[in-house]
Amino acid sequence: MDAAIFLEVQEVSSYDLLKVHMKTIKMTEKVMGQIAFFLILGMNFLGEVACTSSNGSLSESRPILTLGLSADYPPFEFKQDGKIVGFDVDLAQEVARRLGYDLSIQDMDFSVLIPSIQNGRIDFAMSGMTITEIRKKNVDFSDVYFKSGFALILKKESQFSKEEDFKGKKIGVQLGTTMEKFAQLKAQIYPDLKVVALGKNSILIQELKSERLFGVLVEESQATEFVKANSSLKSFVLGSRGDGYAIVFPKDPVVGRVEFLKEKFNAELKNLRKNGKMRELRLKWLGKK
Repeated sequence: MDAAIFLEVQEVSSYDLLKVHMKTIKMTEKVMGQIAFFLILGMNFLGEVACTSSNGSLSESRPILTLGLSADYPPFEFKQDGKIVGFDVDLAQEVARRLGYDLSIQDMDFSVLIPSIQNGRIDFAMSGMTITEIRKKNVDFSDVYFKSGFALILKKESQFSKEEDFKGKKIGVQLGTTMEKFAQLKAQIYPDLKVVALGKNSILIQELKSERLFGVLVEESQATEFVKANSSLKSFVLGSRGDGYAIVFPKDPVVGRVEFLKEKFNAELKNLRKNGKMRELRLKWLGKK
């Protein structure tokens, strides 16, 4: 093929390509116009649906109550298969449901629960917390919903049969709990008793299993659960009892996001005792009525 023929073919090919390109642009513009039309139509439709839903009851969400807890306190609150479960969780969900709320849960160290109540981060707290005079100066409490007893978790080979056996021992407690207060009182009676306070019971159990602690002081039902999960451990029930567990609320109603929340919870706790639901939850999680 000589140069003239090549040039002619090249020019024709370029012209044909240009025509095809222009047709493609026109078709694309037409298609894009149709797409835009349907998008606008769809957005208008969705907007109408959204307005209907927001004014109706189909997508209307319930108000939320935020519960604070320390999820290392089986069987009251603990993690199972990635979820926080337990007696306190079920009880809080049941009361919230009956009051018309959804429940949001925030897991935190036990020692920061009361500060979180005070600064409004959470609406209420349930984490095996007992009523004390010191706490009552900073927060408010519901009626007692569970009476607790103390127990000491030990290695199976350890010997402990009476409170005098605290002498010379190193005992672990969760920071900020009534167990810590109880252990400190025992340390005044037995000066060679050393008390170690940490933020998480799970860490204390590991310290016990590593033989850096003689024992860990916890609530009786919790001791049962830890012993079930650790075949190398046992527990000893102490005669002393706490003042009972209660739900914690803001003392200043201005801080709390829901007015009269304590009164509402107290009324529902009474209802749950009357209708047998409280007995059902105790049987489910604590194995007793």
